[in-house]
Amino acid sequence: MEQTGYVQTRERHNLFYRRIGPANPKRTLFCLHGGPGVSHDNLLPLSSIATEQNSLEFVSYDQLGGGRSDNARDKTLYNLQSFREHVEDVRQGLDLGKVCLLGQSMGGALCFEYVLKYPDNVEKMIISNSGASIPDVVRHMQRMKKQLPRPVFETLEKYEKTEDYTNPEYQKAMMVMYREHLCRADPYPKQLEAAFAKLGEAYYAFWGPNEFVCTGNTRDWNVMDQIGRIEVPTLIIVGRYDEVSVEHAEACHRLIKGSKLLILEKSSHVNLLEEEADKVIQTVKDFVLV
Repeated sequence: MEQTGYVQTRERHNLFYRRIGPANPKRTLFCLHGGPGVSHDNLLPLSSIATEQNSLEFVSYDQLGGGRSDNARDKTLYNLQSFREHVEDVRQGLDLGKVCLLGQSMGGALCFEYVLKYPDNVEKMIISNSGASIPDVVRHMQRMKKQLPRPVFETLEKYEKTEDYTNPEYQKAMMVMYREHLCRADPYPKQLEAAFAKLGEAYYAFWGPNEFVCTGNTRDWNVMDQIGRIEVPTLIIVGRYDEVSVEHAEACHRLIKGSKLLILEKSSHVNLLEEEADKVIQTVKDFVLV
């Protein structure tokens, strides 16, 4: 069974949601997409684990400023704390009860924010391609840039100094970075190209002009000193070529007692569109249903 519709936030913005699975599930996989400023569509492969047989449902929604949801009337709402409260608005609005919460990319940061404030609402947590410190993530990105072919690195440096992010030469060089560390699928997924072509105010407010330049309001976000108190069973997923370093994922794994860690040796950042997608889906299924 599939159901779509809209649920309201506390500020009365409409957020588009999708539910897939049995009418009376015993467990809910509640998925938070990355971006922000995109839709939840890249997470839809996970809906394959929602069946009558295992009594699991898949729920996701387009965050404020992305996909089929409203844009914010008040632009100051484009921040992690407001989006954390929207997670709670959706959970309550759809009467989801206690959930298995999954966050991919920026959705993972949102997961950390949510579970630190609302631990009693989360049965299990999955952090995919995300971290607990944006400064750590950005430092890793800078290291990755320096490992690119010299002409590519110099082109990126040249145009970033003048903030000329739309220059065709810069865009071409950035695509080299994207194909190495954002998504390694070949051919490059059309849905990913379309998603980035539609990025708007939410993405720029949170993050910046592109994946590897962080100028937004999350640039100093860091909860590494808090995640050690998380007691919710946690699975952390990271790609060997990810925007988030394996070392950072391992540090989070050590801090969260009893957590599990999956390192995908052939994947980068958008693993559900890459070669090891089936492994991700099976690992999430096994973790959620145990």
